Amino acid sequence: MLDHDEIVRLYGPWLARTPQDAAVLFEEYEGPWWIAGGWAIEAFTNVPRHHGDVDPSIPRSDVAALHQHLVGRLDVWQAE
Repeated sequence: MLDHDEIVRLYGPWLARTPQDAAVLFEEYEGPWWIAGGWAIEAFTNVPRHHGDVDPSIPRSDVAALHQHLVGRLDVWQAE
C-alpha cells in the first residue's frame, strides 16, 4: 500500500473535479456513463454539499473500452 507522499510523487497533488470535468473526459467515449456518488445525491435531493471529487461510473462490461479511451491520459482504477 502506498502512503500519501508516494501517491503524490507518482500522480501529483489531488485536484477536485466536477461533473463538467467528467463530461470533458468522456467526450467521444461511445459507451454509457453516468455520475454516481455525492454529485448524484445532490442532484436527486437538491441539497447542496461540499464535493472533493466526482464519481463517474460505467458498466463493468465496458471497462476495456474505457481503458482504451483513457490510454495515455489517466490511470484507470476499478473497485472490486
